[in-house]
Amino acid sequence: MRIHFSQDELKSISIRHSERPKPPEDYFKERDTYWEQQTLKAQQTNRKLWNGEVYTLEKIHFAHPLTPTLHLSTCEYKDILYTRDHGLERICDLVDPILVPRFITVCCIPITLDRRFVFGIRSRSTMVQEGSIGLIGGTVNRDEMLVNSLDDFTQFMIQEIQEETAIPSSMSTHKNLELFSLNFYRNKYEFLYRLPLPITSDQISSMHKDGEFSHLRALNATEARTVAERQLDAFQNCLSYLSFLDCLEAG
Repeated sequence: MRIHFSQDELKSISIRHSERPKPPEDYFKERDTYWEQQTLKAQQTNRKLWNGEVYTLEKIHFAHPLTPTLHLSTCEYKDILYTRDHGLERICDLVDPILVPRFITVCCIPITLDRRFVFGIRSRSTMVQEGSIGLIGGTVNRDEMLVNSLDDFTQFMIQEIQEETAIPSSMSTHKNLELFSLNFYRNKYEFLYRLPLPITSDQISSMHKDGEFSHLRALNATEARTVAERQLDAFQNCLSYLSFLDCLEAG
């Protein structure tokens, strides 16, 4: 599912917070046992494993056609990994599907002057498989920022860009970032941003920062569809509309 908001809707989106209904105890027992196993594996391989409070999107309410309200709550990051590794079908054997957290991420596709899309190749410093290709971004963590407006999601995206790349802050401002769509897939909501860059693709290597990614890659839509690397789900999902983004840039 992909939602495109009009400019009027973007200006009037409001945020509300609520408590999520709690799953039964059996769910927490299995989840916590799983988390202990993952923590041990991470320690043995010297990888980072973080748990904290992550925002979830419970519903989108349109009291008026041009005034959408996003109802937010939170879950733990361990809920996300547990659901991902066990699958929704298995989790729904334990809980009502409505209780499975639909967490929120922010992602960004920078676009160079020669109309190439910038992605990152994952390093081995995270729990994601080394060498996978994905988008710049991550989960929206309440521990890092309180979200009370749409601008807060944009600010979180700016922080992710600064943490994961060497793209100068002057290139990734609220003015430069454009919310392209709100996507829902694989039990998560993704705020996807476009970021036009005032550089060509041959300069992308200078935008790399050691950490989340081993390097950045600038690809056109055809090249993106034929990459050899393992594709993370955000990358797979964006392939269906890269050509549309390309047309926007061309226009």
